[in-house]
Amino acid sequence: MFNSASQTVQSQNINTYIEPYPIKELKNKNSASTLHQFLPFQNESTPINIEHSYEIVTSTPPNSPKKRKKEDPKTKEVNKKTKIDIDIQIDNLDEIAVLTLEEFTEKLKSDPLISSIEKFSKLLSIFTKTQNTKVKTHNLWIEIPKIDLWMNFIIDERKYDSQCFQESEQNYPAKTKTNQSYYYINACHAESVNDYYFQIRIDKQLKIAEIIHIERAPNFSGNEVKALCISILDYLSPQKIFLNDDAKIPAQLNTEEIALRVSLPIVSDNKKTWYPKFKPMTFQSIKLLNGKLSINQNEHIYQKAVSVIRNTLLSDLIEPNEKESKLVVWMHRYFIPFNPCDYNTYTVHLLGKAIFSAMKVENTKLQATFDFSSFYKNYLVSQHLKKDLEPYKQALDILINHKFWVNES
Repeated sequence: MFNSASQTVQSQNINTYIEPYPIKELKNKNSASTLHQFLPFQNESTPINIEHSYEIVTSTPPNSPKKRKKEDPKTKEVNKKTKIDIDIQIDNLDEIAVLTLEEFTEKLKSDPLISSIEKFSKLLSIFTKTQNTKVKTHNLWIEIPKIDLWMNFIIDERKYDSQCFQESEQNYPAKTKTNQSYYYINACHAESVNDYYFQIRIDKQLKIAEIIHIERAPNFSGNEVKALCISILDYLSPQKIFLNDDAKIPAQLNTEEIALRVSLPIVSDNKKTWYPKFKPMTFQSIKLLNGKLSINQNEHIYQKAVSVIRNTLLSDLIEPNEKESKLVVWMHRYFIPFNPCDYNTYTVHLLGKAIFSAMKVENTKLQATFDFSSFYKNYLVSQHLKKDLEPYKQALDILINHKFWVNES
């Protein structure tokens, strides 16, 4: 038998459960993974010498901080998604700096008395500058001993790449100078720089940043990867960080994945998404990467839509005489004891929260995970609603269309 809703809800921290996988898929993986010449703190008036794009496959991580094995490029397994595969033997690979995750995060403790430029310089100082005939980068191995995971951190410089909108729009409503060069902080898989745990782009003034990509690792949850990514941004303290909130978790049904920007504000207590310090951008007619104009966004309208969905009564979603509705089944399953009159008092938020919380309880996890997928598909995706509730449908469409988010200091 399931725990009562009140017990389940009060004892669970909903936000600790989320582990999106994958969180984002790079729309242009080849362009996002090319590494160009790195010229730290180059004056904006100085011409940027950008080399041709190269796909790079690096050596595997060191077996220990003191000993790193170099692979034979002829026998190395190459990423199958790579269009142009060029193995690069980095000189003095044995000298690349190695830090544990704990040591690295310790160095990211912020000093409020120094500028973002000085912080970035300090960050570079713990990396090893590597160079070969084609590429100049700053490299660092990050070791996570408890799960035997290595991350290949690379800082490089290249032209604008984004998951959001055109370069000129990144400081909306002001227009930004285009064709600039940017710093990229890449947390790559050990075997290939073509695959990221996360990727950050930040302008050379250290004022505007974007989280381009973020994805969990084996035995390293989405929350942990996100925390590492955010810790770097918190250290550098840009004035604005934006992202395309495409965070998802797998659905247990043969349906689309569950969008966290739609589901979490409905089932959580604080109405937050997976990125709690971010809020929807407010803009009109912003240009996307494909040249088209985005659907307008407005934070105030978004918050109203969240309230409409959260406060909708379950009785409004049940068709007349619908005795075997999924809602009826879930009410009996997650609210014990259940009174039929509760249809007129229980809301979409309360039911979604009860199901979501049950996903954290071992003896209810399997059933609750299946039920939450069904709850999302049938009641949080507008085109699947059986009952004609126009304000509710409009509110759901507003949530799904507000995908560009910002954190402004």
